[in-house]
Amino acid sequence: MNFVSYTNIIRNLSLAYIDSTDKLIAQEMMKCINNRKFLKQTIFSDICNVSPSVITAFCKRIKVPGYKELVYKLQLETEMMDNFRSNILEIEGNTSRTLESISTLFFEIRPLLNNIINVLNARKEVVIVSTFQTIESCLFLEKLLRQKGIKVNVIDWSLNLNEVTKIVDTPAIYFAFGPDNFRLHNLYNASKENKFNFLFSSSFQVSKLDINEDNSFIVNPETKLNSWMYRKVIMELISILIFEKIL
Repeated sequence: MNFVSYTNIIRNLSLAYIDSTDKLIAQEMMKCINNRKFLKQTIFSDICNVSPSVITAFCKRIKVPGYKELVYKLQLETEMMDNFRSNILEIEGNTSRTLESISTLFFEIRPLLNNIINVLNARKEVVIVSTFQTIESCLFLEKLLRQKGIKVNVIDWSLNLNEVTKIVDTPAIYFAFGPDNFRLHNLYNASKENKFNFLFSSSFQVSKLDINEDNSFIVNPETKLNSWMYRKVIMELISILIFEKIL
């Protein structure tokens, strides 16, 4: 069954080009709708300067048995609309806060991105080390960097642990997000003599790690940006920002 909006029907009647009793009734009914205050039929008919039977006839012309039924339908519609508007405002508020958080994060992450970009422009090669959770975004970054002529090797440490331990003098970006990130931190620390190591992390164990603050960024694990959905968006934005600055 198709949904019929009686609010729209009454609004259209209230905007009719030719004046009529139906237009007058519709205009007064729109006032009730907008004010969220519906009157008894006798009071409403007095305001419209017509008899209650004329109001009933109006209702029947728009396929409603009577005034009481029409008011009931309009109350349901206005309640639905109010709930919808409330949800939209809540979504807009949450979205605004999320975008603000991402904007703040990228302001804070800018020095690290500049360091990575400078090294990539100079060396033209990089190893990207991922956790299981970040492999798709790392492959996206690989695709972008190859378009810029950068030699790229992507390693999923969970599948190629030995390859990670062999990284010595090649610039390496570690994306240590997800439940397996602490072990990757250990690998990162094991090769910390490599001055071209860069780390993005969300570990709860950060305080226990010996990391180079100039070459690392830790997403606060207590924020919702630490959720895998937001991290994926952040990683792909990072990829685009690096791509745009590669010469």
